[in-house]
Amino acid sequence: MFDHISHPKKRAFLAAFAECGEVKQSAELADISRELHYDWKAQDEEYAAAFAVAELLAADELEDEARRRAKKGGDKLLMFLLSALKPEKYKVRKEITSQVEHKHRVEIDLTALTDDELNALARLADKAAIKPASDPSGDRAPRALPPAEQTIDVLPG
Repeated sequence: MFDHISHPKKRAFLAAFAECGEVKQSAELADISRELHYDWKAQDEEYAAAFAVAELLAADELEDEARRRAKKGGDKLLMFLLSALKPEKYKVRKEITSQVEHKHRVEIDLTALTDDELNALARLADKAAIKPASDPSGDRAPRALPPAEQTIDVLPG
């Protein structure tokens, strides 16, 4: 498989890694230290390129195993491994965009709420990063304002 690599231990390590995908196990099978593999990779461009091929082959093996297991009921651990080895194909992508760039002011009459309800609302506002409007004295705590004067500024997240 790695016939262009003349060093037999390098070839043995690469072949083992292509099958198992583990540096430690491959080093043991090739009878070398893990550190030697990393030295070769840093100092030998041909070896580093061959190792990149071995990584792709190992990822293909893992993908085949994931498919086999998925047919039997799935395995979340394999998805994590595939995500690491083939992120372009398996990485979980989250993209959040917002086109809102202004602040909205919402005024709510809270006079009918009890003190417990007002406290619960204040905790929810804190958790949701909703900041209460300031009163003229600069006090920002909603419980410090009389209930009829309480307002909440809604800031886009």
